[in-house]
Amino acid sequence: REYLTKCLTNLVKHHADNCPNYARILRTLNLSPQTPSTIEEFPFIPARLFKELDLKSTPEHQISNVMTSSGTTGKGVSRIFLDQRTADSQKKVLHSIISDVIGPKRLPMLIVDRKSILKERTEYSARGVGILGFSLLGRKHTFVLNEQMELDYYELDKFLEKYSGSKILVFGFTSVIWEHFVGSLSKIESKVDIEKGILLHGGGWKKMADKSVDNSRFKERVNAVCGIENVHNYYGVIEQTGSILLECEVGNLHCSNYSDVVIR
Repeated sequence: REYLTKCLTNLVKHHADNCPNYARILRTLNLSPQTPSTIEEFPFIPARLFKELDLKSTPEHQISNVMTSSGTTGKGVSRIFLDQRTADSQKKVLHSIISDVIGPKRLPMLIVDRKSILKERTEYSARGVGILGFSLLGRKHTFVLNEQMELDYYELDKFLEKYSGSKILVFGFTSVIWEHFVGSLSKIESKVDIEKGILLHGGGWKKMADKSVDNSRFKERVNAVCGIENVHNYYGVIEQTGSILLECEVGNLHCSNYSDVVIR
């Protein structure tokens, strides 16, 4: 906590010096960047502000990525501006967190989505950001949905045949996996064998709630259609990509050493 408090103090000062809107927020709250002495005393802002204001502390010429939220609820999307140093740091943090589950080596990776979602190189959607970030943890990436979001059985069979008996990484967004992967595999007679797979998934739970599908039901159906037992949900926000909360083997989401949760 002492180290994190020091880091956050430096960050608050940096943003106050480089983001006029953030500096105004601090003045309105009658806070100076050096005032807080504990994590609980740091100023907080509604996530909605990222939908209404361009909050950025990076000069225009240094912005490498502009990420957008999925916008599944409410109107508008959040816009998060990253420089290359921040983007690199987020990738390192993500790799550190996920290595607890998949190990230190990069695994053959099956991506349950369409490849074209990565075409926009300047403004990424939440799904695109997730795929790009997690793809660094794998190798021999194979997208198994075509442009119509239909399961490509040929690509799937070819991938599984090539890495038969090997540990593989399967990644996708929860609702996409449920609708286009689990849903498609449920319709075929023969069971696909991905018993040694590790499935990482997150996002889209609002859509799953509408279908009355909870985490337990999701895991049961995944195991039924392809044999994967090693399934880990994660929770992340576009405002802090990389520092995800990862599900452990008994179903709890955990903070890593790179973030914390404060109840306001």
